[in-house]
Amino acid sequence: MTTEALLVTDLHSSRWYSIFRFLSRFNRQSISISRLLTVLLTTIKSFSWKRPVKFLICGFIVPYFLFSAYCPIWLALQSESYTEKSMNETPLCPCQVSIMWDGDQFGFNVDPSCDARKSGYWNCRFHQGAKGCYRRKSTKSAAGAQCCYDKNGIWIADWKKGAGTLDMYYPQTLTTISTYQHFFSDVLSYFSCCIGASKILNSCEHYMKYRPPGKCEHLLLTPVYASGDPDSLTLTTSPCRLNEYC
Repeated sequence: MTTEALLVTDLHSSRWYSIFRFLSRFNRQSISISRLLTVLLTTIKSFSWKRPVKFLICGFIVPYFLFSAYCPIWLALQSESYTEKSMNETPLCPCQVSIMWDGDQFGFNVDPSCDARKSGYWNCRFHQGAKGCYRRKSTKSAAGAQCCYDKNGIWIADWKKGAGTLDMYYPQTLTTISTYQHFFSDVLSYFSCCIGASKILNSCEHYMKYRPPGKCEHLLLTPVYASGDPDSLTLTTSPCRLNEYC
């Protein structure tokens, strides 16, 4: 058997592994380019694409369509009256917070996913335009408020500029069922409606219809002087509303 025939036999017997052997021998022996291309094309045609295609479909395409289908199903289950009821039961956001960005302001706790004291790619990633966000649970229901603020501590009302949203289920610890309810009701629905190709369908606007930023109320920021020095002024939060005595 000729050298060329042996090379072709090796190539077909072990397919892709033989390609490397074939190429290594090609560097040492005189074989025509046309013959090399013929053998390579024959091997490629004989290769089974079933497994890679199956992996692509099961690993990426099917999950993507299931993920995208979650939004319309979720929207069909929502109720404007229930959203309005939950909004009335959640605390109003402060219209302004101290840019000292304390962990607690007006009874609202800092949102770990958008903490003004932190930096990084994922910090405030889903509230782009916001400097920091705060959360507070309702005392009347399982819902809660998420309030986001710009770099000046001003409440953001426009979701396109990084506003917070109504949490139908306030997330607490991983051991509480409300955290998992929050994931499926508030988080997964947001990803499905507002991330990726769903933007083309304007589904994010429909999502915000049922998870609005809410409203804010003006609360007083109390001036505090360090050691009586009028030049060392900071603003701290106070639970007093306007036209009330602190």
